[in-house]
Amino acid sequence: MTSRSVLFGLGWFVALSLLGVLLAYTFSVSDLTDFLNIVKSANPVWIIAMACTEIATYFCTAGMYGVMLKSLGVKVPLKKLLPLSMEKLAVDQFIPTAGVGGSTIVVHGLKRVGATRQAGIAMVVTGLAAWYIAGDLAGLFGLITVRNIPVAFSGGLTVFGLYFLVSVLIIYVTLHGVRTKAFERIKRILPGKALDTFFAEMAQTHELGLATKSRLSKATLFQLGIILFDAGTLAFACLALGTPIPYVYALAGYALANMAATISVLPGGIGVFEGGSVAVLSFLGMTPAGALAAIVLYRGFSVWLPMIPGALMARREIHHSYFKKQK
Repeated sequence: MTSRSVLFGLGWFVALSLLGVLLAYTFSVSDLTDFLNIVKSANPVWIIAMACTEIATYFCTAGMYGVMLKSLGVKVPLKKLLPLSMEKLAVDQFIPTAGVGGSTIVVHGLKRVGATRQAGIAMVVTGLAAWYIAGDLAGLFGLITVRNIPVAFSGGLTVFGLYFLVSVLIIYVTLHGVRTKAFERIKRILPGKALDTFFAEMAQTHELGLATKSRLSKATLFQLGIILFDAGTLAFACLALGTPIPYVYALAGYALANMAATISVLPGGIGVFEGGSVAVLSFLGMTPAGALAAIVLYRGFSVWLPMIPGALMARREIHHSYFKKQK
């Protein structure tokens, strides 16, 4: 068994353990009956609204890639880019690489629809940097929202500081590149041979001038749209369960939990996202049982349901790339 396999399994073990601890703690301070009653009261109208906002996030991702490709002279219909966003989500849930794992799948997909491999890498690297910038902005809003809650603010500030440092590094790499040697240590601890190639080529993309400030700014707008729609999904989940909260609270809870989940490098941020969001929403006035029910419903729509078709699409993409190499 390789060190990468051990880290992969350890990541899932830690994630599921954290999730188990969260469930145990929540039910120790709340009545399980309250949780079940909240779940049973779900309003189908708001669940449909959840589906709409979550679908909108995939259109934002596809639109982001479409705009960047158009700037390179490659026009691709939106319907061909939509599957790539689902494929990336599915792979990111299984491979704990802070959003990089799914990027290798997207590169294959972008190449298939007409982009060069180097252009595809530049697009996903730019998209990753834009995600961190959008996360910084949303996280700052979250901190402002919980500024009068000392425990939440101090914890959020710590997470924000770590996330900001990572985002600065990624933005620098996107716009300026780094020496290939700088990636050697990173490659050794991340799972998958595909990532070895991805990181090596990522270190060289800046030489082609494909990742620009203009494309980064446009991508950031789309990534902000994803965050706003995701927060909307969470707000609708609370409405569906009869525990409504202001949209700004949902956005704060999502933003701070998303930062913690991203820098945790756990698969899908499982355990970390749930724990962070339940904590923030509880500090903002929700009961622990109500917050947990809303997060479980939200994660079902944003992660687990899309993962099934996304995994199938990703499998097809991998097979397509493999057989093309064999020819």
